[in-house]
Amino acid sequence: MKRDNIVQEKSYAFALEILRIAKNLRAESTDRVLINQLVRSGVPVGANVEEAIGAQ
Repeated sequence: MKRDNIVQEKSYAFALEILRIAKNLRAESTDRVLINQLVRSGVPVGANVEEAIGAQ
């Protein structure tokens, strides 16, 4: 039986929230550089967690 990984779940939820926020900001704002930086810095957290889990 596989145990739930709370870090994996939270990092996935965090990435989804970042994308939701970025989508809303794009509709309201013209400052795409900061929005793109938010996405580029927030979403890879989940990828790093997945990589760490795979390395175990």
